[in-house]
Amino acid sequence: MSEKIISVDAETNGLWGQPFAVAFIMYDAFGVELDRATFRCPIEGNVNQWVKEHVLPEMGAIPLTHSSYEDMLESVGQWWLANKEGASVLWHMGHVVEAHLYRELHRIGCIGDWDAPYVPIELSCLLESAGYPADSVDNYISEKGLSLPDFKGGTHNPLYDAAAAASVYFDLKSK
Repeated sequence: MSEKIISVDAETNGLWGQPFAVAFIMYDAFGVELDRATFRCPIEGNVNQWVKEHVLPEMGAIPLTHSSYEDMLESVGQWWLANKEGASVLWHMGHVVEAHLYRELHRIGCIGDWDAPYVPIELSCLLESAGYPADSVDNYISEKGLSLPDFKGGTHNPLYDAAAAASVYFDLKSK
């Protein structure tokens, strides 16, 4: 068992686009929050319509922390490298967005060949194996009456999404 769980969520300009916001929340093995970090840069190019309608309204509380994509990724990579030792990564349906984030971190030289998460915990698989729909942590949270820290914004706010995934993970793990 890992000594730490790092829940990661990224928001991208469209499902297959560049990441423009990233949140990490690090927990000990028992679900106690140890640290958190958020990163955000301006979206380069035309903003995807779905992102305009569904993502950006949820992210008002996350300030721009970097003026460029590369600067943001450098900071994301530095945070990751400083915290990855002894950690497992948790993500929800991360095969497109969060996996792409780590490929981008590698592509621009922020992490090395062996620095991406190895065998991340895919929450959607755990949900499905427990008999719940794989695509929604919010339904599980509502059904189980789980509480989350107070966030401005909901689904598609990367900090909220990282916390929601961790809440579900630790609840499932306790069963």
